[in-house]
Amino acid sequence: MDVLIADGAALDVTAKYNLSALMLAIVAGHASAAQRLARAGADLTIAGTGAPGFHGKTAYDLAVARNMAELCADVRPR
Repeated sequence: MDVLIADGAALDVTAKYNLSALMLAIVAGHASAAQRLARAGADLTIAGTGAPGFHGKTAYDLAVARNMAELCADVRPR
């Protein structure tokens, strides 16, 4: 991941339900990967769509819902 970030990978491409790599890392429980993406400049304002568990929720909302307190400061929209 660090190599991709260093080489300028697009951090904000979204998948199904408008979930970004940052959001998918949170959903999968990969706090350290999510933290790297957030600190690398991933868009913290992207909101999910579609499914009730994702609709209108940002990475911060997903981190709170999954009790990832250590990550919340890094993913809170500024």
